[in-house]
Amino acid sequence: MNCSVYIIGADSDGIMHAYPDDYAIHDVFEKFIPFLKKDSLFAILRNSSLVYHIWYRKTSEGYFGICVLLNGMWFSQTDILMRVFENAFSTAAVEGKLLRIDNDGHIRTTASTFAQYKTDINKIDLFIKEKISSCSKYCVAIPPQNASTDPHAILSLQHGTSPLSFGKALETYRSVCATYGNGNGNVNILLQRILDLAQERDGLSKRCEQLEVKCKTIEKSKKRYATVVFLTCLMLIGSAAAIGIITSKNKEIENQLATIHDNNETISLQEGKINNQVQTISSLNNKVDELNSKYKSLESDFSDITSTYPIKINSVEIGNTYYDGSIETDYGYSLYDTRTMYLKPKIYYYGYTSGFYELKVKWYTPSGEIAKGQGSPTGFSQSEYVYLYSGSNEVTLNGWGSRTKGHWSSGKYRIEIWYNNVCLESKTFTIY
Repeated sequence: MNCSVYIIGADSDGIMHAYPDDYAIHDVFEKFIPFLKKDSLFAILRNSSLVYHIWYRKTSEGYFGICVLLNGMWFSQTDILMRVFENAFSTAAVEGKLLRIDNDGHIRTTASTFAQYKTDINKIDLFIKEKISSCSKYCVAIPPQNASTDPHAILSLQHGTSPLSFGKALETYRSVCATYGNGNGNVNILLQRILDLAQERDGLSKRCEQLEVKCKTIEKSKKRYATVVFLTCLMLIGSAAAIGIITSKNKEIENQLATIHDNNETISLQEGKINNQVQTISSLNNKVDELNSKYKSLESDFSDITSTYPIKINSVEIGNTYYDGSIETDYGYSLYDTRTMYLKPKIYYYGYTSGFYELKVKWYTPSGEIAKGQGSPTGFSQSEYVYLYSGSNEVTLNGWGSRTKGHWSSGKYRIEIWYNNVCLESKTFTIY
């Protein structure tokens, strides 16, 4: 899937840059800045056959943006594309080269110019292109647009807007956007954890400062007490009172030193907890990536299954009807040759995906031959397009026979229901 990826945002001095540098990209991003009311915004702009998929995230210097440009196509699953943008952004923030997250949990731009981090930007470019290529089935033709569309009008949608709503909006508007409160994905988990660690760090720093003050006080006390002891010894050599004072002060000093030792052990334990939390964050990120991979695999498997088996048929019942469809013998009841006219199959099924599907039918006679007419498709008795709904439902196909009663002779018959080259269900029934 051919696409172009652009990165734009404010550098560490607040000056806007784009990479690759393109004045048209500057204009596209500036068009939606008035709508960036919250932390992030997703927008789509169509200009003739070009479709810009734009994502912004607020930073301390302004904003950081990613744009994917497709020609004649648009990425219909906007929620998946937003997760790709969020993952690329969070990865860059964790690596701390192009972006970084400060101790207060604020996102900042590290680069003074994007060109100095060309290698890191190319990694983002490659990551996004690989993800879009793996999800190329979601890149569909842009919907036809109303000729009276105002080229300057912008439709702002609500938070949580579905991909279907974006598609409908693009039929009327060239520019559509939606804002999101606090972003989503790994970015918020990382920001919150950094804030928690920063609070723990500040608490430990204050405790260390307090301990340093106590240590200085103890050192001053030791010097003062040593002077007092020296003078006292000179004045009262051999005095039992002087010995008692010295012993008391030394014991106090030993207690203070023991307290310092205990506090140092507490600091070491807290540092160990911080390291464990950092490892936990890394483990959680790996689990998120693993679950995303499993989800995409299951989604692909489900798509393959539903393309082959759009429905699961639970049972088929045969009814005998007149030409106008009114019932002579209800579905599931015994059929008698003298009363048979048009035999109609009623299918009870569970649908996986709603839509129009061509179902084909083979009526096997008691001799084992397939009943055919002038309009029968090759290898089948009849076929028709029906709309099948998802979930548990039923559908009745057209009848096969004639207006004259007694059209079907007695014997054992078999009906098969086919989709493409797959037989979905087979039923044997008897006409008495």
